[in-house]
Amino acid sequence: MCMGGRLSGRCCSPSLVYSEPMIVPLTGATSNVKIMDYCAEVEIRQRYENKEKDPIEAVFEFPLEDGAAVCNFWAEIDGKKIIGTIKEAEKAKEIYDDAIASGHGAYLLEEVSDNKFSASIGNLPPGKAVIIVVTYVVELGFDDGKLLFSIQSLPYAPDGVKTRKFEPPSSEEYTKEVPYGIAINVSFKMTSNIKSISSPSHPISFEFGDSPQDATVIFSNPDGTPLIHDFVLQTTLAQVHKPCGRIQQREDEKIAMVSIYPELEEGDECFSEFIFVVDRSGSMKRTMGKSFRIEQAKQTLQLFLRSLPMGQLFNIVSFGDRFSKLYPTSQEYNDKTLKEATQHVEAMEANMGGTEIVAPLMEIFREPVKEGIPRQIFLLTDGEVRNTQECIDIVRKHANTTRVFTFGVGPEASKALVMGMAKAGEGKFEIIANETEMKSKVMRQLDNALKPAFTDIKIDWGTTKVQQTPYWIPPCFEGSRVIVYGTFENSEFPREVKITAASAAGPFQCTVPIEESVTPGHLFFKLSAKSMLRDLEEGRSFMHNDKGVLSKGKTSKDVDQMTIALSIKNSIVSKLTSFVAVEKREGASQGEMHLREVNFQRSDIVTSSSSSRTRTPSSPVTGGGAPRSRGGAPTASRGGASPSALLSQLSPVSSSAPKGASLSTSSSVARPMARMARSSQSEGFKNSFSSSSSKEKEKKKAAPEMKMEALSLKAASPRLSSGRSLVGGIAAPTPAKEELDVAMQIINTQNANGSFSLHSLELYSPSINAASIKSAMPSSISEPSDEIIAIIVTAIAIAIFEIKFAQQKTDWNLVVKKARIFVKKESGKAGISTVDDIHTSAIAFVQSL
Repeated sequence: MCMGGRLSGRCCSPSLVYSEPMIVPLTGATSNVKIMDYCAEVEIRQRYENKEKDPIEAVFEFPLEDGAAVCNFWAEIDGKKIIGTIKEAEKAKEIYDDAIASGHGAYLLEEVSDNKFSASIGNLPPGKAVIIVVTYVVELGFDDGKLLFSIQSLPYAPDGVKTRKFEPPSSEEYTKEVPYGIAINVSFKMTSNIKSISSPSHPISFEFGDSPQDATVIFSNPDGTPLIHDFVLQTTLAQVHKPCGRIQQREDEKIAMVSIYPELEEGDECFSEFIFVVDRSGSMKRTMGKSFRIEQAKQTLQLFLRSLPMGQLFNIVSFGDRFSKLYPTSQEYNDKTLKEATQHVEAMEANMGGTEIVAPLMEIFREPVKEGIPRQIFLLTDGEVRNTQECIDIVRKHANTTRVFTFGVGPEASKALVMGMAKAGEGKFEIIANETEMKSKVMRQLDNALKPAFTDIKIDWGTTKVQQTPYWIPPCFEGSRVIVYGTFENSEFPREVKITAASAAGPFQCTVPIEESVTPGHLFFKLSAKSMLRDLEEGRSFMHNDKGVLSKGKTSKDVDQMTIALSIKNSIVSKLTSFVAVEKREGASQGEMHLREVNFQRSDIVTSSSSSRTRTPSSPVTGGGAPRSRGGAPTASRGGASPSALLSQLSPVSSSAPKGASLSTSSSVARPMARMARSSQSEGFKNSFSSSSSKEKEKKKAAPEMKMEALSLKAASPRLSSGRSLVGGIAAPTPAKEELDVAMQIINTQNANGSFSLHSLELYSPSINAASIKSAMPSSISEPSDEIIAIIVTAIAIAIFEIKFAQQKTDWNLVVKKARIFVKKESGKAGISTVDDIHTSAIAFVQSL
């Protein structure tokens, strides 16, 4: 990881060389976890030993879950503890390199990319062992109402070192028993009573503490059983939806953590703007299974359209190396627009060239969001782009208004793009591996997107002056949770806070008591600082307006300076800061120092090597991570204001939440993981010897200018072939290159209001006609009107789906849900009080067919 001549420039210092593959044994591993309500502090201890005859520099990388903050880093060697301190990134590298060049020991931990960290152990003497300790904090999420905590174990991947012409041991060697023990200790301190704790992955021992809010969980494998599966804990709380507030103190500062996990009625009607962004590049002509990808996308989009409830706003955007929109702006979903969209989708072809996503995204984000109506994007692509990070950054910048769900189609789809955009947009992602998955996976996420939400959330902190983060509170969807921190400038803090929000059911208000007992510690302070850093990075801070634009008088340099100041004050790693520690030695180490790129989480950790060579200034080397180029990281605070002066600028202190835009948040579960991962994959090794300048030039390549095609609804609508019928004013689409199954044919005839027609039933069985359906009417109905017949026909269609196509429930679930709403609503209008009788009669009718 060290640069150029520093290692070989002094006669007494070790020079860094690459030699034959060697082993850096991991001889012990422990995880100590403290969970307080919905936050966790995770300490990872790992012991390494240098069994070589020369000094080594061991380098390993590990990813952490989105939102995790590394807040402590230290090493222990020969009984001496060397504690890391936070420095500006470039300064930390200089300290590290200088220490090694002088023959001392050095330790460096830096963030090399989003949520990916690199740790370097420099100049570890032969025969010596070192304990490396990394601590991070993270907010926990929920899965099916249960609090979720996990530690992921990633097995060794032999393919990761092939570019160094080294054939690693067989994979069988890495599935043998690990010759060292792994221990995981988890302590709980909750506001709500704990009902149960379970692990679906590993055997655990569990016991309550002195109160039902406290518990301890232990997992250990002293016999060396490998941790080859994720370690998962699921905790059931007695009052999972109850908002909670807790105070923590650090010296003279106090901070409150307020958690919101609402329980919203499924029946609450909620409105959103849905934009389906579909890849129509040439690669969508490829087949997946027996059909073309574009045809599968068209079927999925037809299903998507018919699953939308009445009154929603929607639009369709197609993209390749250009893009087009169905409507200039999103339109209300009704029979007219459904007909237009159906014809538009039917005419789609994979004829739009390459894959460029930035321009259509920017076009979408240029349109302001309608007040009270969150915007949700469903993006489907099978390609890869060269500006992945730019796409992710654009989505992240607009996450205050828009939630993004992404779908990668086929093996060529960029997982980094699909996963990165979904995380940045607070949504979910799906990887579609075969032809049977597309419709079900898109429908599953649409179901999530249609769930009710709290919007325009505000917290009234009373008369107490407070610094709040997130500065703009995101919407909170059913099944998701929002945590807000308030830091107080004096020793006073509120005994309760008031939360207000808007919802489809009307205004919401509740009072959250703040636990009076003050807990010492830094967990909430660290997470609050991480939230502030994210606000700054994503344009959601007090320095930005609700559009993500810097306020008047503020510059990007001010943002960098504040980032560094917050990071140093709270000792958390950022993109501009790193941990560094130096072990002063009386005698400088002698001999050549070898680079060892370490694969984490295994006992026999294979190192990667190249042909033997000494590092010189012209051959910079990285440890499998990002190239370490002098001047590569900003040094914003040098010569600027002091950290204390900068921190005093944090947001005008107020007693209530800022007014303005609200943020979009995910209904997904943020999985808190201590991911001890492989150091590098093939691509990482390929790039190990490249200069940073070439990479920077590649990043700066501008995407080609894109043009938006004018879209004529008339031109886009194909002529109906002979024999086609219009059902309820909507053309039932005919598949272009493959036969639709019967269930999909019926779905495609559903009207916007959820109803079906007699023609819909004829697609299932030609024997169904106007005379036969009279037998499906309850005895209480003597003279059916056209309205009642429509109700009966729709009820029969529901029964057909539920009885005859039960295996395809994921596909038709939202279609049937909309149909049931139609039956219930229209039955009320028709004066029918026994809706259950209608469904019972329909079921009997279908069973008789």
